[in-house]
Amino acid sequence: MEIPTLSEEEKWEMMHEMFVLNKQMDIGFIMQLGPEKMREYTEMTAQQYADMLRAQSKDNVIGIADGINFS
Repeated sequence: MEIPTLSEEEKWEMMHEMFVLNKQMDIGFIMQLGPEKMREYTEMTAQQYADMLRAQSKDNVIGIADGINFS
């Protein structure tokens, strides 16, 4: 049996798809717990992202956009 070789782009695409699927499953489970738990989850996630961006000294829209690779 031959093991296929994936390009870097194919590897990243597969990882991206797995990440999105896992997030969708997480959110689906949390939604079953009710609106209050979903609100807690979104607030916690937003706070974590805000903290991460502040730690990178990206405290405004320009700072965030500067760090995005559009290629």
